[in-house]
Amino acid sequence: MERKILYQSVAEDLKKKILNSTYAVGDFLPTEIELEKIYDVSKITVRNAIKMLVSEGYVTKQSGKGTTVISNRLFNRLSKAESFSSILENNGNDVKKKIVSIKEISIDECPTKFELNQLTGCITEVTKVYELNSKPFIIFKHYLPFRLNEESREDLNNVSLYQVIKEMGEMVNRFDDDFYGCLLDEDQQKSLETTDKVGIKRIRKSYDQVDNLVEYAEAIYLTNKFPYKIKYEI
Repeated sequence: MERKILYQSVAEDLKKKILNSTYAVGDFLPTEIELEKIYDVSKITVRNAIKMLVSEGYVTKQSGKGTTVISNRLFNRLSKAESFSSILENNGNDVKKKIVSIKEISIDECPTKFELNQLTGCITEVTKVYELNSKPFIIFKHYLPFRLNEESREDLNNVSLYQVIKEMGEMVNRFDDDFYGCLLDEDQQKSLETTDKVGIKRIRKSYDQVDNLVEYAEAIYLTNKFPYKIKYEI
């Protein structure tokens, strides 16, 4: 049991470094000998940690060459869909994320209800804007049933929100996504710097292993700039 906990800890730390680009896609991880020294663990612990990362689709191991990072997506096993931002970038677009605000709101201000045993006395609202070629393209509002500490707030500038959720002790097991055509109100038009009247509204609900809601999000997309696409790997 101790060995299992140890190799999982090593794998989780390496995964975090992959997700925050300490080890970028295409980079080699340190050698097994180097990892033994870095983490002060045995060879079998390092090998089990690497096997875990291989099974989750983050790295590939080639005899005589080393271990290469092949993905920095948080949900390699959860979803085989290529992310929309990746599709945009692969079409030659520049996509940037900007955190607009992080604030605590009351339960009554939240557009959904979380299970009471998930609440810590507040709801955290995270507002993000995605820019497409330096122009606002998507507004995202995420609602979390817990308070974010200062470290987690800083992390949001560099890593996925779902990595932060995981670091706060929650694990996302599945998503529900709904899409609707919508009319943009004045505030949304102002935030997106557009006179367009129609966009796409997306509602995402994220659940843990026992089906508790751990995140609720609403997003508005300006699809006249680029249609919303989903590409699935087979």
